[in-house]
Amino acid sequence: MNDTSEYRKLMRYAARLVSLGDMAGALSVYREAIVTDPHCAAAYLKAGMLLQCTGHPEDATILLERASSLDDGSDADVIADAPYQSLLAQAGEYLALGDPQGAEDTCARAITMAPQRAEAYYVTAMLHWSQQHPLQAAYAMEKVARLCSTDPLAWNGLGVAYQAAGMVHEAIDAFAQAVVLDPECETAWNSLKEAYLIAGDTDSAALAQEHCDHCRRKS
Repeated sequence: MNDTSEYRKLMRYAARLVSLGDMAGALSVYREAIVTDPHCAAAYLKAGMLLQCTGHPEDATILLERASSLDDGSDADVIADAPYQSLLAQAGEYLALGDPQGAEDTCARAITMAPQRAEAYYVTAMLHWSQQHPLQAAYAMEKVARLCSTDPLAWNGLGVAYQAAGMVHEAIDAFAQAVVLDPECETAWNSLKEAYLIAGDTDSAALAQEHCDHCRRKS
């Protein structure tokens, strides 16, 4: 397996851990991805975003500055300028102080500053997820998916939030979009299978499982 495929596999796995609420595990995998390909901005960016929404603004700033310096184009629309990043760092500080409302309000200011960027919406979604508010997380992830419309992991994250909020048919649509964007995304196929099972569509679930098995064999 070459470095590129290993990097993509790690990024998918980290996104899966985020969707399950395992922020510490996801951060560890993002760091492994950075070691695998230290010249790609995406893992620095995602790890920095996680550190921000879990209350570690100083560590987040280091990774986000590195992402900005690389700027390989893969996440150019979400790598923010200094004032924007400063607001997200403040949101992380509010979280560290146990003030989720302050963090949410600060993210809202960042969104007002740069509504075309996905990062603050993503941090808001993770904030709601950590507070077990899946419907609010889904609303924020809708923005992320629209802004990152070609990113299968954004659609998978949206589907996870929908499913947690009891919106299984919307979840199926989001997972289906994820596999359209990346037919080799095992995480999205597995998510789609689980959603079909919840909806009682065992035939479609079996088909999704076949695709999932195919992806696993290829990896």
